[in-house]
Amino acid sequence: MTDYPRDYVLCVSTTHPHKNLQRLLRVHAQMKNAPKLILTGVRGFAAKEVESLADDSVEIAGWVPREQLYELYRGAMGFIYPSTFEGFGMPVLEAMAAGVPVACSDIPPLREIARSTVHFFDPANDREIQDALLLLASGKISTDAAQRRAAQFTWAKTARATLDYLSKCSS
Repeated sequence: MTDYPRDYVLCVSTTHPHKNLQRLLRVHAQMKNAPKLILTGVRGFAAKEVESLADDSVEIAGWVPREQLYELYRGAMGFIYPSTFEGFGMPVLEAMAAGVPVACSDIPPLREIARSTVHFFDPANDREIQDALLLLASGKISTDAAQRRAAQFTWAKTARATLDYLSKCSS
């Protein structure tokens, strides 16, 4: 397993255009003393564009095995998720559960998951993304409420809700 420094912001995301990674990398590149950024996830439709924007302060780790991903969450100073569209937002929930300070897009699915327990920003606003990166680097985002919120999401509850819904549909 790779030993990662404990001075980075993590972003777990497929490199699809709606994940907004190009904007994140452009904003990150313009910052003085920006924290190291580690991107991990499956290569998607915008992989070449994203990779072309990465400078020396960005590591694109690609897909990593689950245990290594958990280690990355545990070691991160913060987690950023600038997506413009989501169905659910599992990486945000994983970061919350891991006790990592989270900054994410203020879009309905992520607001529903995290409620008021994380820092939200406008994913179309460069200044708000920069401020989110600085806030994560400062260590000023509390994680207690986010961890408690994440604990409310369980696979057992998901299975029960799915079964209940399917039962109603078949009636």
